[in-house]
Amino acid sequence: MAYTFNTTPNLAIGEGSIKQLGNILGRLGITKPFIITGPNISKTNILTEVQKHSWTPNAAAYNRVKAEPPVGCIYEAVEMAVSHNADGIIALGGGSPLDVAKLVAILADKNDTWFGKRKLNSMFGVGNVVNDGLPVVAIPTTAGSGSEVTPVAIFTTGDKQKMGVVSPKIIPNAAILEPSFTVSCSPKLTAYSAIDAMIHAIESYTSVSPNNNPYSKMLALEACKYLGKSTKTAILEPENLQARADVQYGSMLAGQAFANSPVAAVHALAYPIGANFGLAHGLTNTLVMPAVFKYNQCPEYADICTAMFPHDEGEIIYQYRRTEWNGGNMEKVAEVLVRNILHIADVAEIRIDMSHYGITAKDCEKMASQVMNQTRLLVNNPREITEEIAEQLYLEVL
Repeated sequence: MAYTFNTTPNLAIGEGSIKQLGNILGRLGITKPFIITGPNISKTNILTEVQKHSWTPNAAAYNRVKAEPPVGCIYEAVEMAVSHNADGIIALGGGSPLDVAKLVAILADKNDTWFGKRKLNSMFGVGNVVNDGLPVVAIPTTAGSGSEVTPVAIFTTGDKQKMGVVSPKIIPNAAILEPSFTVSCSPKLTAYSAIDAMIHAIESYTSVSPNNNPYSKMLALEACKYLGKSTKTAILEPENLQARADVQYGSMLAGQAFANSPVAAVHALAYPIGANFGLAHGLTNTLVMPAVFKYNQCPEYADICTAMFPHDEGEIIYQYRRTEWNGGNMEKVAEVLVRNILHIADVAEIRIDMSHYGITAKDCEKMASQVMNQTRLLVNNPREITEEIAEQLYLEVL
């Protein structure tokens, strides 16, 4: 089979890796870095630490990125980056700041012949970015989005639709995985971010995309091993840097997997929840995951469970697949996978009923219609999702 594989070309991984930031910026020719982050990072010493190791202690920073970032936030950051004559971007934070930074790098590039004229809507969809943009160094402070290694950036439009820009031109030039930067994450944020990464790996592994490939499958399974092994420890022992490093590394591997074998219906159903109710992406994925996985009933879930939860149900699931007639009892396999993942949510005391977050049956009807706009995701799902099926899946987890 023929396939393509794209990822971030320079990676610094592990405790103390932030000390390599200055050298990385130098290799990329960045002398005036502009930092893009969120308000929570400003309340920690992480921003100061990044400024120090960037060799520019007074590096300017935009720190107003919101969760599920609106378009206005992107243009605001572009204006500030241009005013500071930025020649490179440091993306610091969770998935939202990293996604915003990727788009700012394209729009704030003064070397672009269309500088000042290029609009975000011209880049919507797949493969519509034409300029290279400013170099980007991504430094994740959560472990879930994998945005540091993906060609994807997601934002919210004025009519509360989540839209995506997908292009290898927005893959960061370098990424630094400093596990100590994730220690400040709350148990809930740690849990639903890790579940987000698990879903990335699982949807990538089962994707029916024509670019699903052996390399992505290998990365997805390896991601499952690290995430399954250490997520509960990272929740219960937040200062455990080895557990934090494992989850962060697993998240990156899952990002590399789905960057090339893309995600599907869980994300398609999660996007309208985030856009309409402002809930964090990892949480919205966690909410809809049970219904979608039970609906899909993929045989590959046995491989996933064996990798992610080897001491719990992996061997039993494998026997289901090997001994049941007609290819195995896929309903039981899906149930065991969902039960194990939801146990992680339970450890962090995360409510998984959508009604708890103010979502009603009427909202489910509206969001099901919005799901149909996520065609780039739905085409990758192992089973067809119609508007009626989407509404039913929402109602199952209401």
